[in-house]
Amino acid sequence: MVTLTATVSYLDAQCATPIRIEYSHPNATDCVPSKSAEACVAMSGFPGWYSTSACTSDPKQYGNGIFKTSVSQVVSLSANGACSAEPTSGSHYPFGVCVQTFQTMRRDGYLYNSFRVAEDVEAGTMNWVAFTDNKCQQFAGFEPYGSVHASNCISSGSNVTVINYKGLQLRTLYTGSDCKTKGVLWYASALIDCKPMPCGQNAAFHGATDYFSVSCTSVPDLPTITQETFSTSPHTLKKFYYDSLCQVPKAYFSFRFGYCFLSPSLFPGTASWNSSMDSNGQAEVFSAFASPGCQGPPVLAQNLRFDGTCNAQTRISNFSDGINSITEGLDSTTKSSNPSVGVLTGSIAGGLVFVSVLVALAVWWKKRRSGEKIQQKNPAMEPGLKESWLVAAADTPDLTQNAPVAVVTHSKSA
Repeated sequence: MVTLTATVSYLDAQCATPIRIEYSHPNATDCVPSKSAEACVAMSGFPGWYSTSACTSDPKQYGNGIFKTSVSQVVSLSANGACSAEPTSGSHYPFGVCVQTFQTMRRDGYLYNSFRVAEDVEAGTMNWVAFTDNKCQQFAGFEPYGSVHASNCISSGSNVTVINYKGLQLRTLYTGSDCKTKGVLWYASALIDCKPMPCGQNAAFHGATDYFSVSCTSVPDLPTITQETFSTSPHTLKKFYYDSLCQVPKAYFSFRFGYCFLSPSLFPGTASWNSSMDSNGQAEVFSAFASPGCQGPPVLAQNLRFDGTCNAQTRISNFSDGINSITEGLDSTTKSSNPSVGVLTGSIAGGLVFVSVLVALAVWWKKRRSGEKIQQKNPAMEPGLKESWLVAAADTPDLTQNAPVAVVTHSKSA
């Protein structure tokens, strides 16, 4: 049995909060336990990064001791590019969270500084998604990683598995304190043990004053859940994507028309937003307002067609007028159009932090990568795709530091 060296990286000098584990078998030599290696030390050449190391012949069990079984995790193991043999290298990190690299990295022709393994909660599959910035906001590229319920041999020859999978979390927002009328339903991977919560005020999310509840499920039948949630009220089920071609799902939301969401710190100059049908009955209109009650002219607006057209990294996969429900075969074909903002007034610029307003799951883990050839940074690398104001990320504050400018060639073990 091979005994691997497990190197754990941290962004705190106490090595209290693990970010990522690297497994290696240097020179085909088994790891030898050393008390000195277990000490928390600064990583040479990477200011602000620290590491510890240990020996293990069972990477999954070792990682569970580092990240805890209450956390969903991704384990990627390889035996010199083979999935079936006893592993000699690999990596291990939390599932679904933004993982920062400690240096700029290269993969399939693009550079990136952070990544996450993101689940398509309706299909039960996952993608490795890379970003040019260190906060998982500017899309760079992706690779399909297979099912969240199986062990997957990916193209690089690594065997990727999700351990401690927690199912889905459903968060329902209500129109008032009586928690009777539902306005928004948000579907997401439960990255930690999912715990149901009764209806309460939503002040934790960007100062919002709405009320919400949390439920848990392992059955990803989103159209049925949406229909049962909103009943006869007109509503839509939408997919939000990391990329402009709507290939890599990021989040699923269902909205009831007419619901006004209050959020005083959502974006400078806005206090609320709502969803409505356009005058032709062919599209849904998202609008953001300067007033807290969705009153007056919108300062930002976006049209999304009911036919499933990809627009602004978003498309509608199910629409119900309260009586009839229309579901497009969107997974077999991708319709796209150039993103267009319907209304843009005032001095508001940039991207509106919108979709992930509800994402308050901790993103306290980041990432390291070592032992690879340093190269000069490519000055011709184009900036990553900036998310539309509908899809702009709003991950909770994370322990990031600016990564060094060095570039490494990535061997796809992430």
